[in-house]
Amino acid sequence: MSYLRENLLKLNWSEIESRIVSRIREYVNKAGLKNVIIELKGDLETAIALILLCKVLAPENIYILMLPDKSTPTTYITNSYEIAKTLNIPYDNIEVLYIDPFIRLLKEVLSISDRIQLYKALIRVKDMILAQKADEYNAMIVYSYSKSDLLLRPYIPVSCIEKLCILPLGNLYKIQLREFSRHLGITLKKYEEPFSRYEYTLTDEFKLRYEDIDTILYLLFDLKISIEEIIERFGYDREIIEGILYRYNGYRRLNKLLTVV
Repeated sequence: MSYLRENLLKLNWSEIESRIVSRIREYVNKAGLKNVIIELKGDLETAIALILLCKVLAPENIYILMLPDKSTPTTYITNSYEIAKTLNIPYDNIEVLYIDPFIRLLKEVLSISDRIQLYKALIRVKDMILAQKADEYNAMIVYSYSKSDLLLRPYIPVSCIEKLCILPLGNLYKIQLREFSRHLGITLKKYEEPFSRYEYTLTDEFKLRYEDIDTILYLLFDLKISIEEIIERFGYDREIIEGILYRYNGYRRLNKLLTVV
């Protein structure tokens, strides 16, 4: 098992950084838009995406949207402002919109109480707000989803299909992004706390660490190993593997529609 993790993590991060930056530049130039907008969550993925964007675009061409709620830890806001300041992004380019009124609407008017359903509905709400702001700033949307997210997320924002968008981290698993963050000099501890009690992660659903989730995904989709062989060689439970496959939501189809760096 350890050699698999080594294959996943021991990559040439300088080369990967250069490749992603090059692809971002190519896609931005092709799109003909000088502005981008990203939802900054104060987490590791959005921090990485923002740093990479700043290697391509001038700070004044990057817009940041933060969508917290009353349960959001103060570190969420603090981390977001801190990294934006470090990257010289103008204060006026940062907007904070609290989404508690939307949460009340979903609960009271639509009677959504199930945690997973509420989480999916909130993703749609945030996507709508992000799309509206992209129109306002004439900007391309940047999503910070990892390959783990794209393979298993319960909902992919409509903006990914209807609008110009880019996913610079879409070919890297969650555990790979942790290593990538160290290469970029990002302090991991500052970005580990969940930003909302409404967040529903893959680790919540499968009761597994991302180390195991990403390893199973790597075996299934990168190495093309069968379920039977994974069970026999690596000892993972059949129910877990089949659950992950059940949640697989058409990454290959999505990859045909989007430019995933």
